[in-house]
Amino acid sequence: MFAKRFLQWIGLKEKLHTKQHRVPHVSEGEIWWASIGENVGSEINGKSDLFSRSIDYRRLSNKLGELDNADFTKVQNGFRNIYA
Repeated sequence: MFAKRFLQWIGLKEKLHTKQHRVPHVSEGEIWWASIGENVGSEINGKSDLFSRSIDYRRLSNKLGELDNADFTKVQNGFRNIYA
C-alpha cells in the first residue's frame, strides 16, 4: 500500500512541478488547500528540529476562506509559542 501511495505522489509531484501556474495572490489570513509531500519547485528541505520549510506556490490548489482579525491574531500567537 505504501508503494502505491508513493507512486501516486510521484505522479502528482511531476504534474505540480512541470505545470505552468500563475502565481496566486495570497494575503495574510487566507486559508489555502495545498498538496504536501516531497519538495516541489523552489522549496528547500526542512530546517531545525521542527523541519520547518517554505511552500512553493505550485502546491496551492484553491483558496478555502479567510480568518477574521481576531482568529488570525490567535494563530499568530500560537506560532509564536511554538517557535519561541
